Amino acid sequence: NDRYFRTDLGFLCYYDGTRWLTTETFDVSFRLISGIAATVEQYEALVNVGTDYKPYVLRWEQRANLGATNTGAAYWDLYLRSGGATTIYQVTTSASGPSSSINLITSSGFTQPAATIQYFNISAVKNGAPTPIDTYGYVRYRYVVT
Repeated sequence: NDRYFRTDLGFLCYYDGTRWLTTETFDVSFRLISGIAATVEQYEALVNVGTDYKPYVLRWEQRANLGATNTGAAYWDLYLRSGGATTIYQVTTSASGPSSSINLITSSGFTQPAATIQYFNISAVKNGAPTPIDTYGYVRYRYVVT
């Protein structure tokens, strides 16, 4: 792929066959959220994504420490969302053992944000009655430029 420096934007960019992307990647981290135990969704919002360009998600890595009760009937679903509403990707702990530490890593299959957003967030949704979860992670993305 040819690369072009966009002096008007200040980005080195390339065309992936569908869209123009920055060559530079950006990471945004989710700090440790400890003891999520509510029966409704819990949000960890990161507002520093930048609203000038649409993000193009490349990788989501989320780590979770599961409690003593994590089974196929009592587990957590974790959602990566854009702007609090649109689900970009979902993972589940239903197949993970109790009292375990897991890495939930994905680098494909994302539903990309349709427009610029203010933040990414993680939503933890309880299914059944699992014990609390501790979780942290990051999102890596590029910007879509025109």
